Amino acid sequence: MIERFYQILENDNGYEQIQQKLRNIMHYRVLDHMEMIALVHQLPSILRGSPKVKLLIVDSVAYHLRLNIRQNRTRVGLLNYIGQTLAQAATQFNLAIVVTSHVSTDITIGRLRPALGNHSRKGQAKTYQQSR
Repeated sequence: MIERFYQILENDNGYEQIQQKLRNIMHYRVLDHMEMIALVHQLPSILRGSPKVKLLIVDSVAYHLRLNIRQNRTRVGLLNYIGQTLAQAATQFNLAIVVTSHVSTDITIGRLRPALGNHSRKGQAKTYQQSR
């Protein structure tokens, strides 16, 4: 992620400006589902120690769970825990959170779409916005 950010900025900014922007980014690399759960559990402490953080991006919440956990009930329970913890953090720390998941190619339109499950559930995905 940091390398990509550097590539985006290098044409428009000098080296010092890029380094300053990179110092303002916290990056955690998660290698498996246990690390992801541990990081989500530690998130309130991390955010208390970094009160300037106003945006959290979680890039792929489902990847490690699909890869490492076979039981659907366990996977759903962990996804619920992660979702509830992120929602509480958003409220408690006045934080915007962006969560990504897998994408797949919709062959009917030839574009990427969120991989939200079976196509028979098309139209059931919902977006929730918390009012303040």
